[in-house]
Amino acid sequence: TALRIILDGVVMDEANLKVMFKVLRTDSAEEFDDIAWTYFNTSGASDSVVPISKEIDDFKEYQYSVSSLSEFIGFSIKIIMQGTNSARPALVKEFRAIALAL
Repeated sequence: TALRIILDGVVMDEANLKVMFKVLRTDSAEEFDDIAWTYFNTSGASDSVVPISKEIDDFKEYQYSVSSLSEFIGFSIKIIMQGTNSARPALVKEFRAIALAL
């Protein structure tokens, strides 16, 4: 009934990182591809404010969580990395996704 996403990212002042999810409920007959994506925290932002990275190897930990979901049997995560300077893109490593029964 809950999801927690933890990742390490480099997001400099010209970049942006948003995370979305979708879940396949236990009582659903929908095709998984037809389920709409939902932003974590309504905007795709992390649970808490994370300082901007200063260098290309300055990874910071980002956490995203959602609870009070209907019971589900599958989920998918989408990471959106945007930026205005292609020389300083957002980077992600150490991605973890955890489904919880709360």
